[in-house]
Amino acid sequence: MNLDFLWGIVAALLGGYVFVFWFLKRVNEWYYVGTMRKTTCRLPPGDMGCTFLGNMLPLFKTRQSGDSNSFIHNLVTRYGKTGIYKTHMFGSPSIIVCTPKLCRRILTNDENFVKSTYLLTGRRSLHRISNLEHRRLRRLIASPINGHEVIDEMLRMANAFSLFREAKVDVNINGYIIPKGWKVLVWYGAVHMDPEIYENPQDFNPSRWNNLKAKAEAFIPFGAGSRFCPGSDLAKLIITIFIHHFILNYKLKRLNPDSPVTYIEAPMPTDKCLAQVIRIP
Repeated sequence: MNLDFLWGIVAALLGGYVFVFWFLKRVNEWYYVGTMRKTTCRLPPGDMGCTFLGNMLPLFKTRQSGDSNSFIHNLVTRYGKTGIYKTHMFGSPSIIVCTPKLCRRILTNDENFVKSTYLLTGRRSLHRISNLEHRRLRRLIASPINGHEVIDEMLRMANAFSLFREAKVDVNINGYIIPKGWKVLVWYGAVHMDPEIYENPQDFNPSRWNNLKAKAEAFIPFGAGSRFCPGSDLAKLIITIFIHHFILNYKLKRLNPDSPVTYIEAPMPTDKCLAQVIRIP
């Protein structure tokens, strides 16, 4: 078997691999984008990913790197700062929104979007109760505890990367269409860590709130609209009470103070913040 023949086999295998990879990368685009060509509006820019997997592998890769918001940064770099992108995640064609106005617009539009987080949390969770029951729970929980100190900086940094909605009808937003049945990922982690809104967003700096002029839509740790988390005030109260008693009665000594920090859903040292808790006499 001569060397030219071996090189021919290698070239054929590489060519076949490239073709299969290119084909799998295009199937989702052909299928989902092709079905929208008859509409007057276009889909947002973006990447539909590979067949079946969509963009789950790139998402997992960014989470392993320690910064899940780098997935959004990659979309912005490739397609510009539109604030709305098409993708394929969790087995469904999806739209990502990641600017304050678009996030709030989706979260407050109960007429066109339904909450779909029950796919992850179960059908018996608070996400499945009616809007009327949601309001009743908020009044019940919040009324006795309003007026306490809000730990805004902790809430900003401890951000789950996305909330989920599903379009009940075709919706036109900023000249782009969100097709009926598509999932909408409200990526408010990117909002809370946006350096154009929060200077040096990865720094824990509670004093930033003294002069911060960020609009209300740029701070949405508990969602927005009629589905605003009914336990928000209770969560803030618990955080406040814990910090108050901890600071007065304990001190914490980290075992690995130079441990690197990741930013997946909240700043977290890679050693899980191993520390010695010492009670103050």
